[in-house]
Amino acid sequence: MTVSMSALSQCLSRRCTTVQGRTARTMVGQPSSGVALRTAATKHPPNAEQPPVAKRVAIVGGGAGGLVVLREFLRENHDALCFEQGNDVGGVWRYSKATDTDPLGKDPHRTVVHTSMYKGLRTNLPRQIMGFSDFPMDPEGRAMQMAASAPGAGAPSSARTPAVGEDSKVSSSQSAATHARAHDDGGVAEGCTSLDSRIYPRHEEVQNYLRAFAAWFGLHKAVRCNTRVLSARPIFAPPHEEQHKPMQQTAPGSSASDGHGSLDTTRGVRWLLEVESHAADTSASDTEAQQHSPRQHGVEQHEFDALVVCNGHYTEPNLPEVPGMDVSPVFQMHSHNYRSPDQFKGQVVLVVGNSNSGDDISKELSAVAKTVHLCARAYTARSPPPPGSMFPNVIRRPMVSGLTEDGRALFPDGLEEHIDAVVYCTGYRYAFPFLPGTTHQEPSAEQSNGQKAQQYQQGAHANGSGPSPVSDISQFVVSEGHHVQPLYKHMFPPALAPSLSFVGLPWKIVPFPQMELQGKLIARVLSGRAQLPSPEVMSAEARQHLEGLRQAGIPLRFAHMQNLEQFAYNDELAEMCGDVEKLPSWRQAMYLAAGMNKRGCPESYRDVWTEEALLKEAEQDFAPKLRAMEDTLKCLRGSQSTSQHYSVGR
Repeated sequence: MTVSMSALSQCLSRRCTTVQGRTARTMVGQPSSGVALRTAATKHPPNAEQPPVAKRVAIVGGGAGGLVVLREFLRENHDALCFEQGNDVGGVWRYSKATDTDPLGKDPHRTVVHTSMYKGLRTNLPRQIMGFSDFPMDPEGRAMQMAASAPGAGAPSSARTPAVGEDSKVSSSQSAATHARAHDDGGVAEGCTSLDSRIYPRHEEVQNYLRAFAAWFGLHKAVRCNTRVLSARPIFAPPHEEQHKPMQQTAPGSSASDGHGSLDTTRGVRWLLEVESHAADTSASDTEAQQHSPRQHGVEQHEFDALVVCNGHYTEPNLPEVPGMDVSPVFQMHSHNYRSPDQFKGQVVLVVGNSNSGDDISKELSAVAKTVHLCARAYTARSPPPPGSMFPNVIRRPMVSGLTEDGRALFPDGLEEHIDAVVYCTGYRYAFPFLPGTTHQEPSAEQSNGQKAQQYQQGAHANGSGPSPVSDISQFVVSEGHHVQPLYKHMFPPALAPSLSFVGLPWKIVPFPQMELQGKLIARVLSGRAQLPSPEVMSAEARQHLEGLRQAGIPLRFAHMQNLEQFAYNDELAEMCGDVEKLPSWRQAMYLAAGMNKRGCPESYRDVWTEEALLKEAEQDFAPKLRAMEDTLKCLRGSQSTSQHYSVGR
């Protein structure tokens, strides 16, 4: 028994009339089709001179960033498809026992597991500020429960791997149909309900939240799981071909040149993706299953108008250069491959790095290890533990200066310790293995006219029959591991914007709501409802950002670190969208309170919270959004009941 599509459309239309006059940002809780949201989003576009343009967009990665970007693209009526290499959504939040075949992550030919999630992880941010703007991560799990119990709430994404092609477009009616028929029996969507109501929940809660988000908004139909993007290469059409490509429209006010008479590569850029279907699921439950899963069942090529990179930055280990690490006999691993402390029982373990993962893992290890030496640049010899420490066998050390062939760790003050294992909690590198070109060369500050013209020539077949993909885009954007440049607003390579964009690069932030704002802006820029500055202005701002770091003596590895700067950045993204409200102030206040709480109670902050007023503000902000979801749920159930009655009557 399926819900009548006409009944569902009437239901959502009635819901739309009750929120008439509000912005798209405030009309929350619309599942799957998002009819009301799309109607409002296009009613008063910022650039009314030209109707919105729908583009065919590829999204790489089905984690939090990929999902919310997909939602924003479907709201903007783009034809979007998300490629996820695992068999479920969630990205880094999807826990797996499997690890890389090389525990240090140095072997370029190793089998790579995407997730870095360890078994005992709890969030280091309050759940209230982690959630997306219109799908609350409320302590009672009401949003998740409604998503799980809604008629046709959607199946886990592993159950659906849509083909790439014209039939993969998710229109309003198609998405609504998916939502209506996925659960004809009105059952609960598996893996979408709340498991941990604490302010700082375990990772399973976040994973289920992302599943519920995908189910409520009907995103699974546009997610192609078990599919790895092998390469994504731009195709530059020669200038004369632009006359025959009306689909490649530019935003109002944009220029066809860079302002100096040179060619603008943003016009006529398409992306050729090579994808591997049914690739090995590197999130399999164990290494043996991972190694015996099918490696390749077919490689396909498909073209898109734009590419959004949402593959995260917690997979490629960043390793320090420690003298002797290649000759030391002790077991060494990067925290990317850490899952539980069990294998370190009774051992003396050296943990390198005291950021979030180093701090958490050293505490976990202390429960089973004989001694844990936690070393960092901020510590001196025998730095005392916090007063009243619950982890007396965690000893603070300065940064390790070397490892020896007989299993000792050396420190700058002459102290040395015999150790059994090393866990490097030293962060990650940005990596985009599917984007062609070197990732270690400095891009030129400005491209010459000749370079751009040459790039056009590279994009044409030798016989002049049409464009071909460019094999190296390093002259447009380069990843140096610790940062990506040049980027405008941490998102757009000026020479390729807006056809190429990156989501989720900033760190030391609240990621989900920021990625949502990034997705809103990219979707609007591609449809023509929002504008970017000229390539010259974007390039100048990108250079200015990096130059400011250099002059301040700040290493470029902090180029994407924001911390308190994230809030002004988020506000700027909302302003650039033109029709999006800024995030409420309580979110920033709660972020600041969480930081103070952690500094005051470094060992127990996850179980201590005194700012009840902020919890009340969050609850007040969530209330209308949850009521909107409840109204929609009643409407959907009513439509389903009407459809069932009609079917029985016939």
